[in-house]
Amino acid sequence: ALRQSGERFRQLIQSAPLPLCFVNGDGVIEVRNDRFLEVFGYTEKEVPTLTEWWKAACPDEDYRRWAVETWGAAVRKAGMDGSDIESVEYNVTCRDGPVRQVVISGTTLGRDFLATFVDVTERKVMEEALRAEKERFRIAAQTSNDVVYEWDLKDHVEWLGKIDEMLGHGPGEFPRTLKDWAKAVHPDDLPRVMAEVQAHLEGRAPYGAEYRVRRKDGS
Repeated sequence: ALRQSGERFRQLIQSAPLPLCFVNGDGVIEVRNDRFLEVFGYTEKEVPTLTEWWKAACPDEDYRRWAVETWGAAVRKAGMDGSDIESVEYNVTCRDGPVRQVVISGTTLGRDFLATFVDVTERKVMEEALRAEKERFRIAAQTSNDVVYEWDLKDHVEWLGKIDEMLGHGPGEFPRTLKDWAKAVHPDDLPRVMAEVQAHLEGRAPYGAEYRVRRKDGS
């Protein structure tokens, strides 16, 4: 029964879509799945133990020292609390050279643990590209005579461009909430504007509205 249970455990690890490895209390990597080899490239002979894994995955000594201490602390805490091993993001150097950003977490089983690896490299690249694109957009908007805004329907507006100058306010002085924006819209125009906004939110029409806004001096 114990042998069959162990075999089922190995089959479960092998069938997982994420890299997994099972490490015993002596630091020996007893089981690793094929996905682990596909992502990182290290064979059982190359990294038989947790120590060898950290040496290969983190060749920089200072970074490796931080990674080993961080992971060790997370494993100890999980063991004492009876909780899962806290997720931490590490830079992992693969066998063929590239460095991948990997979130490692896991579950303790007595002195042993099962480690789970989630590769977030592509997501990080996309996030950085999006951040750079938003920064370029912000700079373009601020140098334009047009006013661009990002409307958070929870009652916040992020203005980009010369909204303060256009309405006679000092830098950053024009209110940043939807309620204050609505107060600035001419009361005769507001019902129509909000109806057009609602029609857009319901998918019935593209948004486009022309309306009057009160400047700081009342004009």
